[in-house]
Amino acid sequence: KEVVRFPVCRASNINKLVDTLLAYLPASDLGLAPDVATADGPPAARQPAFASLLRAGAMLAQVHGQLRLRHIDPFRVALIEVACRRAAAGGYTGDTKRVRQAWEAFSYVLGSQVAPCLMLAEPSTDYVSAVAAPLPTPGAGPCAAL
Repeated sequence: KEVVRFPVCRASNINKLVDTLLAYLPASDLGLAPDVATADGPPAARQPAFASLLRAGAMLAQVHGQLRLRHIDPFRVALIEVACRRAAAGGYTGDTKRVRQAWEAFSYVLGSQVAPCLMLAEPSTDYVSAVAAPLPTPGAGPCAAL
């Protein structure tokens, strides 16, 4: 509860963050041809800004908020749930499955930019625990992921 009491976690600021990330999303992730320019400028100018913004936020959250790689999946699930609920509450009556798929895709793009930064700072004990844990499949034992 203490973490979300900061002004940066207000709903209006989260909306601004998501809007900014969507504006900087590279054209290739929007399903556009790589050479298509949008109102936000050429794709080459948006790609570094998108990645830089996410990585900087991840590093700040890691240092000041103790963000770790294990927090990415719960964050992804929460983002998808909140976005789908807000779409429904906002009066969206279209295909809810497509809305969920779009937000899932967006969350994976976010994770692809944030995970490498977080992975470099993970303690080695977390790596050892991950390798030693059996996969949740029949007959899978420790080190089955390798």
